Amino acid sequence: MDLGEIVVEIAYIFSLIVPTLISLALVIFIWGVIKYITAGDSEEGRSKARNTIIYGVIGLFAIVAVWGLVEIIKRTFSIDETTIETPQSDFRDSPAGGGGI
Repeated sequence: MDLGEIVVEIAYIFSLIVPTLISLALVIFIWGVIKYITAGDSEEGRSKARNTIIYGVIGLFAIVAVWGLVEIIKRTFSIDETTIETPQSDFRDSPAGGGGI
């Protein structure tokens, strides 16, 4: 396995995980905004909500930054995600003789 194949594998894994992580970071950010609005005059509640908002923004930044780095590496080495070889299996040739459903 060469460097290009490793980068393609990492990019494929990120393409599956990144949308979920971005959604999670957005939910955390929005939850912090809601907590901030509903905190009213409570300085402690506003401080906790402000920290939640900051954590959400930092999470979004980190996720997008890593995603961008992977894209830069892919383009630097002219790697295309279509070079991923998916395993093929023919169930008819299995030892159990499973002819399908």
